[in-house]
Amino acid sequence: MLAALFVCTYFSPWTSCTFHISFFRKTVTAIVTTGTAFHLVFQVDYGDHDHVFTDLQRWYRKKVDDFLIGDIGRQQQQQQQQQITTATINTQDNISNVQQNTPDENNAISATSSTSSGCTCSR
Repeated sequence: MLAALFVCTYFSPWTSCTFHISFFRKTVTAIVTTGTAFHLVFQVDYGDHDHVFTDLQRWYRKKVDDFLIGDIGRQQQQQQQQQITTATINTQDNISNVQQNTPDENNAISATSSTSSGCTCSR
């Protein structure tokens, strides 16, 4: 209320004080409503599933990241992404090479049975 009284005395004294209080209340209500709507649309996490605001939130986060990170950070992110992609491809290649070099079960069984000479080992 103190701010409303200040507004009343700041403007011309012959205008109605209730007009200033009403204007102040409506202005504060509009600012709070706008801030709440902004927060609910762009910043609240509604879970892993897609929802109405998913595209808007992605766009907003991309713009904020571009603003905060800049060109140098974007280049570093691209380099890190390329390193991750290269590491993933190398890992997949290594797995496929190991699978190709591993004998199948039938060959493994016949190889072990032909090399074993019936020797029993005791411990």
